[in-house]
Amino acid sequence: MYQMWGDDDSNSNKSKDATLTLPGYDFDLNRNKSSASNAISPITLPDLTNVDLGQMPMMAQQKPTMTFANELTNRCGISYFSGLVSSGFYGAFRGWRLSQSGIPMRLRLNSLLNHAMKLGAHNGNMFAILSMYFVCSKRLIPKLTPFDMPSNLTLILSGASAGVVYKSMHPFSVITKWGLVGATLPACYVVMEYFKDEGYM
Repeated sequence: MYQMWGDDDSNSNKSKDATLTLPGYDFDLNRNKSSASNAISPITLPDLTNVDLGQMPMMAQQKPTMTFANELTNRCGISYFSGLVSSGFYGAFRGWRLSQSGIPMRLRLNSLLNHAMKLGAHNGNMFAILSMYFVCSKRLIPKLTPFDMPSNLTLILSGASAGVVYKSMHPFSVITKWGLVGATLPACYVVMEYFKDEGYM
């Protein structure tokens, strides 16, 4: 055992210059290591500081998209929550104003809660339904048109169709008004995005 431990240094020194001789793999390890190190060349990356990505439409317009189910769930949920909260606060303020100042506080709070729940639930449902119509129209309009429609025009037409479908059982004047309102909101969004891309905002 003492001879085995004593011979480790000599054996390790000898193994540094050893060659691997196996059937079909007769080559020198040290020679291959030196040739591999000489074959490696440094990699130089191109300078992309002066590249304008706006001139590359395929890269500039590539954005992550959601599936129909994810977009429908996301937009309807956000719209319902926004309508519920905003209209709830407005209903609470309206209920407090409409209640008489001389009545007990318990009755004033009851009027506040009644108006908040009634108006908040009504407008929350309305926003969610309009959002559902908007998402369905945005997915359906490009498939029905025979030409390639720009995405901005699709948003505007989807908003108009959502307002028209939501008030489709009302008189023509009401349908027209809601269609114009539905088209105006996406148009404002498109204009704001244009100003933002141009650097005005």
